[in-house]
Amino acid sequence: MSDAPDLIAAIEQALRQQLVKQGVEATCAEIAAKIATEHVRAEWGGERHYIKSDARASRKARNARIIADWKAGKDRAEIAKREGVDRSTVTRVINNHLAAITPQGFGSGEWNL
Repeated sequence: MSDAPDLIAAIEQALRQQLVKQGVEATCAEIAAKIATEHVRAEWGGERHYIKSDARASRKARNARIIADWKAGKDRAEIAKREGVDRSTVTRVINNHLAAITPQGFGSGEWNL
């Protein structure tokens, strides 16, 4: 047997914790999490699976924090250090944000050009 951490056990623990956070009694949360993970083991056990990362959502959240910090007046270098990215990444995120909120085309939006 492998010494690798058991993914299903980690999911069970996370599910149990979230249920309790949502106000489910601890005993009921334990039972629900156990039933759910037993079902997953029965259906998927013994197979190798690819779990797609949620990098896009992580980037989206990071970019939202960058914009919030920038709007709060923080320095780009300070934001970059806090987020663990290069200053050019912070600049690119800000520029993309500005481009998305800036009207495109000639004249005012009322001209319909």
